[in-house]
Amino acid sequence: MSNYVGRAPAPVSSVTVTLPEPPAGTWDAVPTFHNMSLYYVPPSVPEGGVVKVRYRRAAVSTWTTGHDLWYDSRTTTVRARAEARGSICMLASNTEYVIQFGMPAGASINWLHQITKTTWNEVYPEGTVNTSASGTTATPINITNASSGNASAYTVYRADTTIGSTIDVANAQLQCITIDAHHVIIRGFKLKNGQGHGIRIVPSANSHDIIIEDCEISGWGRNGTTDGGSDISLDGIDVGRDFEGAITCANTTDAIDCPDLKRVVIQRCKIFDPRYGSNTWRDGHPRGPQAVTFSNSGGNHVIRYSEFYSTTGTSHHFNDVLGCGTNFSEYGFPGRDSDIYKNKFSHWMDDGVESEGDGMNIRIYKNVFDVGGTVFVASESVSLGPLYIFRNVFLRGHSRLDIPLDSDAIGLSKSGDVPSEFPASGAKGGRRYWLHNTSLITPVGGSTYGDGATAGIQEGSAGRPLNNTWAINNIIHLKKDWWEVLQASQAAPIPGKFQFNLYVGVITNNNNVVSDNVNAIPTYKSGNGYVSGMGGKYQLQPGTAGHNAGTIIANFSDGYQGAAPDMGAHEEGTPDMTFGILATGT
Repeated sequence: MSNYVGRAPAPVSSVTVTLPEPPAGTWDAVPTFHNMSLYYVPPSVPEGGVVKVRYRRAAVSTWTTGHDLWYDSRTTTVRARAEARGSICMLASNTEYVIQFGMPAGASINWLHQITKTTWNEVYPEGTVNTSASGTTATPINITNASSGNASAYTVYRADTTIGSTIDVANAQLQCITIDAHHVIIRGFKLKNGQGHGIRIVPSANSHDIIIEDCEISGWGRNGTTDGGSDISLDGIDVGRDFEGAITCANTTDAIDCPDLKRVVIQRCKIFDPRYGSNTWRDGHPRGPQAVTFSNSGGNHVIRYSEFYSTTGTSHHFNDVLGCGTNFSEYGFPGRDSDIYKNKFSHWMDDGVESEGDGMNIRIYKNVFDVGGTVFVASESVSLGPLYIFRNVFLRGHSRLDIPLDSDAIGLSKSGDVPSEFPASGAKGGRRYWLHNTSLITPVGGSTYGDGATAGIQEGSAGRPLNNTWAINNIIHLKKDWWEVLQASQAAPIPGKFQFNLYVGVITNNNNVVSDNVNAIPTYKSGNGYVSGMGGKYQLQPGTAGHNAGTIIANFSDGYQGAAPDMGAHEEGTPDMTFGILATGT
């Protein structure tokens, strides 16, 4: 009953079927704009370790096959029951869906229970609207709980809609905007030179349901000596204070947990040029400013249609672009039931996205990453899962500034498990999916190998195996063909799958399922591939390796054009991919 067998979609009934709701306490469905997290306790251990899913819009009768929910038989500190977990992705916003759960029974499915749930509305109801004066002010905005709105009437703080409004605190105030409130919208501001942050969300029970949109944030952060670190790196970079973010949920001196922080939406924002930069691994672990810092939050966030970059070279790079939290735990960043999609990421020293910790129904998709640091997407660990990383595009990267490009190393994904020295929760072996991603190599004058990833999906150090990881339908092109596209030398307690990938490199495998991969250099259509940069064109040339050569992955290969899905992020014959502030939709 696997999603990864055969090339023809399973027939789906068009007959409307009504089933009972699951018993109270045995299910949950958590929506965002375009995705739905599902949690379901089946009546018995399901055949094959999966629960089947189908769904439809409430207004129509035709069912769509969903991606199997992974049955997690473990009990942990956070999830004290065995349950099936997973997501339905790329749904319409503000739409009611009917979802059914079924138990595999040989070649059949016994459909047992049904729920209905509505995705988020793109339009938020507005109550009190506070419009700032046009031009520039040095006076910060402090939003307290007394100014909170509610689900039917958000309190809005917006910039002047004709000339615009800039808050430039000139390093004299800790941040430009402070939020200790809920149901608040921040819209359209230019925020400059916060001493520590651009926007600080106070870690309190008041802080939830916050929208930050159409803002530009730059120039934040203190010197690294303010938290006991070094000032100037070996590369001459003036290093900033660790974890200070353009948008931060932390206290004024260090990152602390913010479990009440839920449902923060960051959209159509430009976040660039922190006041100081980050060191490379030449000095040890990178440290310094970030674009977004949420420490062990409650989750259910959306970060989309935004751009994270530097205009001034390495002196203003991020540490991680997005991250913070306890990596080897049942918490971490960004928190369960969260989406990160259609963003542009560049100019970091450690991780583009550090999604480490629980990894529970977190979806990172349709982003583009360029001019990166050590790792594009870090996911060590996924203690609970499932974590979905799909249809992203990975371009150039540099982890060291003091060595030639041909000697440099950057990985697609740090993907180890919870190490034995972190026994607090006992959670190990959450499910991780890498589906339909593309990594590219950019030729560079004077370089033999070009610019791009040198390592693929990597295990961690000793005791951190590549556990329960499924990599399907990817293009993994490494600039050195003797480096590992799959690094799994340690035995995985829960074997994963590496199938239907187009790759350049070698496979090091220990007890994972490896089959139907194609070892060949990808060929792209004219104007596609690395020449497109962040421009959204990554289609394979018809008739070449990887074209029409993938396998059908329910929900994630929907809409393929030929006899079978293409490998990689961009299906040939479909519109250009879009990223950043001009992007829309799923």
